[in-house]
Amino acid sequence: MEERVRSEFGTHADEALALLARYGTEPWHRERERVQRAILTLSKGDLDLLRHHVEVAQQDYRDVLYWAEYPPDPGDPKTYSELRQSLNLPKEN
Repeated sequence: MEERVRSEFGTHADEALALLARYGTEPWHRERERVQRAILTLSKGDLDLLRHHVEVAQQDYRDVLYWAEYPPDPGDPKTYSELRQSLNLPKEN
């Protein structure tokens, strides 16, 4: 993954790696490598987007997985919470 980061972020690769390393540090963080790959996919070489998606993943990693692995059509839900709501599922506690 480091090679991909260096390729996509060039001179900002060290900062990107440090940002990316923020996900996976807590016990509730799941699927560290898969989520980090999704974050990279969504960031498209942009540090601000990378920072944003790391923050999102820290709140609910399923959002970045959903966005990266199932790119939404314009009318699709944009978060896991919106997806649950669209399916009339109860809120998670």
